[in-house]
Amino acid sequence: MPDPDIAGLCWTAGFALLFAAMVTVVVGHVHARGDRLSALPTSAAGWVALTCFAAGAALLFTPVAEISLALGLVAAAAGVSAVSVSRERSLPVIMLPLLGGTFVLAFLLGELLVGHK
Repeated sequence: MPDPDIAGLCWTAGFALLFAAMVTVVVGHVHARGDRLSALPTSAAGWVALTCFAAGAALLFTPVAEISLALGLVAAAAGVSAVSVSRERSLPVIMLPLLGGTFVLAFLLGELLVGHK
């Protein structure tokens, strides 16, 4: 087993790189369509994505934190759907749900590969 500090640093760097790559791809997709980024969601799917992200973040430090994992994945799926199907162009809809989905996937991968001692 590697040093826990180095392993934690590797997980953090991988998480940051994956998140940055996903945001770059989605923002590039929005610009390629010829749309400009906005601050507020412009579609119902965008509002669903932000609401699921906010609810998941609110439940993260409660006794029912497992629900926040599911809400993070739902938020990411709704955000990607909003961008691809509903032509969403809101930067918070792009970044926040992708952040939640990436966190959930990194958390689950870490639990499966490393687990607890």
